[in-house]
Amino acid sequence: MIIESLFGVRKIDSVRPIEYRGGNSSEKRAGRKQSKGRNSSVAARKAENYHSHMHTLVLNRNFYAIHLVDWKKAVMLLYTDRASVIDEEYRAYDFTGWRELSRTMRKHPSGFVHTPTFRIAVPEVIALKYYDKLPPMRIKFTRRNVYEHYRYRCCYCGKKFSTQELNLDHVIPRSRGGKSNWENVVTACIRCNSRKANMLPEEAGMRLKITPSQPRWRGPTTLLLRPGVKVKASWQKFVDLVYWDGELERE
Repeated sequence: MIIESLFGVRKIDSVRPIEYRGGNSSEKRAGRKQSKGRNSSVAARKAENYHSHMHTLVLNRNFYAIHLVDWKKAVMLLYTDRASVIDEEYRAYDFTGWRELSRTMRKHPSGFVHTPTFRIAVPEVIALKYYDKLPPMRIKFTRRNVYEHYRYRCCYCGKKFSTQELNLDHVIPRSRGGKSNWENVVTACIRCNSRKANMLPEEAGMRLKITPSQPRWRGPTTLLLRPGVKVKASWQKFVDLVYWDGELERE
């Protein structure tokens, strides 16, 4: 069951309708009828697209960050009394309390869900009432995470570079059986990467200043986020953020 069927979501914030222009009177009347239908569907798509980028941080009952969900799932968990909204002062609100508080808000960073009878602010942080576990976590082997792990430094010269000036380097080249994993892939600046080429470090007269290693998950305050997820200020008291993108292919 989706959230619309629970309490009849009518719209999400407001979307400016598309105006129909041109044509004679009969065409205009017909156009207005068609435009009305188009406006509704366009508005719904725009609203859906807008809120598809709105995420809610989910905590377990011990206030450890465990997940991100979209606004529909967040409101569903709140409505079914499986979660409470947590505000910046760590106060907890059930659905009724949050709905009443929403009535007093002139604006909210994540916007509002409008229903035929009331509006409710999209929660930024919710805490599950009955779930106290932590999901198994690992740091994914991705280009971004390799850069983060080595703090954007070249593992050969030790200098810091921008992402545009860094490459990933296989310490043991793939042509010699080197694997694509944390133990064999390091960051290298363009100059060092070109110098090493398809050789072992010792063959190129180079040595690693930073030893290859696998990063450790830093505990229950670490959260893995996709790139493009807009980090909210309200989340930062609960999590240390580690960004990830598509996982690199392993061999």
